[in-house]
Amino acid sequence: MSLTLADVRRLERAGHRDFYELGDDGTLRLGNVAGRCVFLNGSRCEAYPDRPDGCVLYPLIWFTADGEPGEAGLHEFCPHRYEFRFSQGDREWLARSIVAEDLEVAARRDGSPRPVGETGDDPARNERTTRRDG
Repeated sequence: MSLTLADVRRLERAGHRDFYELGDDGTLRLGNVAGRCVFLNGSRCEAYPDRPDGCVLYPLIWFTADGEPGEAGLHEFCPHRYEFRFSQGDREWLARSIVAEDLEVAARRDGSPRPVGETGDDPARNERTTRRDG
């Protein structure tokens, strides 16, 4: 899963280390061990309060087709996808996260010392992560 700089910083502030990789394409990616998230310990997430935005919003994901504008939708591989309710605010949060990630990747590709479009934590995150997901 791709990460934003805000995801990385939030997780590092919480004390997590060595959990992401920088891809050749400039994308920050959450690490995996044996095909599983580095934070997964049995069936529990060790980074749950600070988990990446993509984890908070899943199974809401961003769909694009051949460079066309994207849209939010439910990931078809999630067997529980219809048990979740997402607001328009969640969809907008996802869209902002995608824009931030694209700007960060473009800055890394251009060799910029500081990613443009760097964002802090999204205010919608606080509401979503403090209530029980689902």
